[in-house]
Amino acid sequence: MILPRRKAYIQSGEFKLINNYKKNLALSSIDAIQEWQKHFAKYIDRKYAFAVNSGRIGMKIIFESMNLKPRSEVIIPAYTLKDLIPIIQELDLIPVPADVDPETFNICPELIKCRISKNTRAILATHLFGNPCPMFEIMELAKKYSINVIEDCAHSVGSTINGKNTGTFGHAAFFSFEAIKPINTYGGGMIVTNDKSIAEYTNRLLANYQVEASVMNKLLKALFERFLFSSSLAHPFLYLLSNPSWKRKMTSLYRWFQKPPKEQIRYSEIQALIGLNKIKTLNARIKRRHERSEYLLNVFLNDHIKFQKILPGYSTNYYFLVGLTQSNPAELRRYLLKNKIDAGIEDEIADDCAIQLGYKDCLNVKNIYNKAIHLPLYEDMTDIHIEKIGNVIKQYYAIK
Repeated sequence: MILPRRKAYIQSGEFKLINNYKKNLALSSIDAIQEWQKHFAKYIDRKYAFAVNSGRIGMKIIFESMNLKPRSEVIIPAYTLKDLIPIIQELDLIPVPADVDPETFNICPELIKCRISKNTRAILATHLFGNPCPMFEIMELAKKYSINVIEDCAHSVGSTINGKNTGTFGHAAFFSFEAIKPINTYGGGMIVTNDKSIAEYTNRLLANYQVEASVMNKLLKALFERFLFSSSLAHPFLYLLSNPSWKRKMTSLYRWFQKPPKEQIRYSEIQALIGLNKIKTLNARIKRRHERSEYLLNVFLNDHIKFQKILPGYSTNYYFLVGLTQSNPAELRRYLLKNKIDAGIEDEIADDCAIQLGYKDCLNVKNIYNKAIHLPLYEDMTDIHIEKIGNVIKQYYAIK
């Protein structure tokens, strides 16, 4: 058995629920999507919430609703998902990377300010791996320069700043409900805002979407991935992924398997029912992740890996556990894999978007990208799992 770096949260009976979704909806006395949007808006503490077919589509809709002038500049974190870049460019906007804080790995006001120009019209503030970025300071800076702020909360549902949820600071925010996210509805996402004009635009646009998202296919993929990456069958795939000469091919194969959704597809009612069920357990699951991470970090790893810093008063959902190694992360990853522990490095975690965009002055992201490692963390990990990770890493550094 292999200890996977991530695991989809699947509730008991979901296969039956989805397989019989028409019957389940017929028995329901609520409009599932409307109820899900209402419930999520209340949880986050926003006036409006709109379920969409993916977080990326949510981001695109928000940008469209702001009606920015062509060739306006959008400041993005230098360390984030590179797939967001073409979405911004397709809207005839110019993504400009701002270097990230070397300890939190997040975008920060001082480095945003270095990128502000007369053409800057928006900031994409990403709460990376669930760790909130400093939104009070970012909003003050944005107000000073009359810049829109969009929160990327794809990783951060349930994360807070001084008790206030991520997604409640910017002009709008988007969340993701893909299979490995804290709320897994087998695809989809949510836009939240207090801005009436953004809400009206989004409502008009979504009213024209017709076909519902296919959920059963996503569930089967999630079940297959969960089985595969928890079994010895995953070892050949992970071995090839850890081999530089095979990595690109294996990554392409995985991305083909997990194709992004088509745009003009409606979020489905069965997804909404799943969301309503899973948000009930979210806070308890985050609490469990905190307990697991505290045990792993404090007991075993602080001397060997410098983990993502969480600012005072901030609370992360620990979507990913990522830190910087004191050694070669590729070597450590291979050593872990020999001991049946999966880990991620480089673009398996996030991308150096500065390099992608031709910028060479973002030195913090370069170091993070080259030194980061993503270790397993999820709520059903046992003490035995954690002790194994800690002991294997200690063994690795003992023989270095």
